[in-house]
Amino acid sequence: MAPDVPSRFVRPPSEAERLALIGLRDAGPAASRARAAAVLLSAAGVPVPEIMRRLRLSRPTVTHWLRRFEHAGVDGLADRARPGRPSRISPEALRHIAMVVGARPRDLGIQGTRWSLARLRRYLVQTGTVPTLSLELLRITLKRLGLGLTASRAGQIQKGVTTMIPGAFEYHSPSSLGEATALLAKLGDDAKVLSGGQSLIPLMKLRLATPHHLVDINGLPGLAYVREDGGALRIGGLTREADLEESDVVRRRYPLLLDTCKVIADPIVRNMATVGGNLAHGDPPTTTRRPCWPWARRWWRSGPRASAGSRSGPSSPAPSAPRSVPTRS
Repeated sequence: MAPDVPSRFVRPPSEAERLALIGLRDAGPAASRARAAAVLLSAAGVPVPEIMRRLRLSRPTVTHWLRRFEHAGVDGLADRARPGRPSRISPEALRHIAMVVGARPRDLGIQGTRWSLARLRRYLVQTGTVPTLSLELLRITLKRLGLGLTASRAGQIQKGVTTMIPGAFEYHSPSSLGEATALLAKLGDDAKVLSGGQSLIPLMKLRLATPHHLVDINGLPGLAYVREDGGALRIGGLTREADLEESDVVRRRYPLLLDTCKVIADPIVRNMATVGGNLAHGDPPTTTRRPCWPWARRWWRSGPRASAGSRSGPSSPAPSAPRSVPTRS
């Protein structure tokens, strides 16, 4: 007998055990029949090699079941429940987990400024998203979803709160200049104008700007142009910086403005950023205000505060500080 079996043969079974083994061998489940047969053969004095040959089993299998009979009797030959693989997480639960990870704990009534594995598991179980969940399974699930619980330093803002998601706002897309100006007059300081968005959107992501309304003027006609008229260069507020750089008239007659356009931010930003937005926002990396302001002898605006709907006038002095351009009068 193998060294893991206490003797050469198993102990003699009792009469009740013998009858149970015979019943198991003759009418039990297929897997249990071979186990009972191995025990009966060993109890009859048949050595392990012969049992292996008769039942076509390996030595580890034979000695394992003989040892189980020695330790637990006939009950030891039954299959034991195994934990197996963890239950699958439903697609609905996966979507909910992704949504929870994207939110801040305190927004969901949980103490703390960021998620940990233990805190996230406790929340998911308490809310009934999953009945049970191990930390290892949660870690693997987050990895498969491409999610992480550690925020980058770039996303950290006041008091350790991390976010790169803008606050809630209402989106407006007027179809005419009159509709846009009426909206801005009605909404007041709660509204921001969206043109290129290259300065406003990053500020909203960092929660440094939290407008309640966005008025998108990109669909308004007649606000994107570069032309000379009456001895003056006229630039529409929705003119992209890239279009200004490619303008024939700017290339021929305004070399300083052309040189400035080439060094504003990068080509991706210049394809989206507008001249009017940059002048109004005054963001140093993307603004043309320094070369433009000395030439801006007159301005034109339209809106409820302008008499007869629109008017023009002399330009104000160039602003001295970033993002300090007055846009209301």
